[in-house]
Amino acid sequence: MATSRPAHRPSRRREIISAALGELSDEKRTGEPATIEAIAHRAGVTAAAVYYHFSSRSELMSTILAEIHPEVMHLFEVGDFTAVSAPFWIERLVDALADWVVDNPDAARFYFLVAPVLPDEALVAQCAEFRSEFLSRVFDFIGSSGVDCGELSVWVRAHAIREVFICAIELGLEGRARPRRGFHELRRAGRYLVVDLLQHRDPDGQAVAARASADRAG
Repeated sequence: MATSRPAHRPSRRREIISAALGELSDEKRTGEPATIEAIAHRAGVTAAAVYYHFSSRSELMSTILAEIHPEVMHLFEVGDFTAVSAPFWIERLVDALADWVVDNPDAARFYFLVAPVLPDEALVAQCAEFRSEFLSRVFDFIGSSGVDCGELSVWVRAHAIREVFICAIELGLEGRARPRRGFHELRRAGRYLVVDLLQHRDPDGQAVAARASADRAG
């Protein structure tokens, strides 16, 4: 049985966040709700101690998301994409993401799979903001890689690449692939898919983008 400990120590905040990630991962797998009481029990503190650091479950979730997001965005710093070929850079990004997911499965599950579907309007808006930043980085990369397609097609490819990442993460974390060994296969498949998305030429891309622009102007 967990023994409750003082609430005010700064380290308690980190322990509560870690416990919350564990409970949220269990919730995703088992369907059992990650209540404040369950999080407190896992952290070895009282529910009052959780509320000492976070005014609500919503604030706790938002704090966790905000802490994970910079880690995810840092994965893009795998090298100067203007100095290497597009396939080489995107392969390094896939590798960096896969390594991070293997090392941080609870954080990855919460960031990519749990938070976006929680029934919390503020959290949904926060996820949308972070998703836009992620997509913008991919968009900037594709736009700088010399891929021959229009702006609309670049956005479509950016979304497709992100969905490849999410599908690989879900397959790897939800028991359909063995940890590490399974991710090795997912990593290889992810490389093939995203590189193909980058290298596939779209001769109609400019025309599609032009039509979309004309429609918006009209």
